Amino acid sequence: MSLADTQRDFLGQILASPAPTLSEGMRVYHHAYRARLLGAMAETYAQVWAWLGDETFHSEARAYVEQHPSTQWSLDDYGQDFADFLAQRFPDDPEITELAWMDAALRQAFAAEDADKLDATALMQVSDW
Repeated sequence: MSLADTQRDFLGQILASPAPTLSEGMRVYHHAYRARLLGAMAETYAQVWAWLGDETFHSEARAYVEQHPSTQWSLDDYGQDFADFLAQRFPDDPEITELAWMDAALRQAFAAEDADKLDATALMQVSDW
């Protein structure tokens, strides 16, 4: 078996849901992967967590993680479509979707590259606040 085959098998076991029969060592990786993604969701969506409460937030975040594996090397962008996910799950509660969008936007503002500073003249030309 090639290294690429071994890596694909390893990733397949980590991403498998429900968890197949795994060795003890693989169970650690299987759990740690999900725990890290859930931690990233909790960090990004703190206000949604407060709004929904522990049980509902963790249930929804776990469902999201199972349906949306990470595709980037960084967790900065993970969960960016959680607001859309919640909109489908709570169609009669648009406040959740809006709060999730605001949580994600705030996270992106902190993680984004620095922008050029606006001088007073440029700032006065901003018309769409």
